[in-house]
Amino acid sequence: GGNGEGNQSNQLTLPTSLSFDNEENLYVADEENHRIQKFEKILVLKYF
Repeated sequence: GGNGEGNQSNQLTLPTSLSFDNEENLYVADEENHRIQKFEKILVLKYF
């Protein structure tokens, strides 16, 4: 990613797996930081 390794909320150190819930939020298991990081779905509109 663009934010590099680390333990901030926008960083992962050793992601090992991922999953989505019914609301399309992303969950990533971050082994090195001993946490499951949730990334909420954000609606982004693009105009062409």
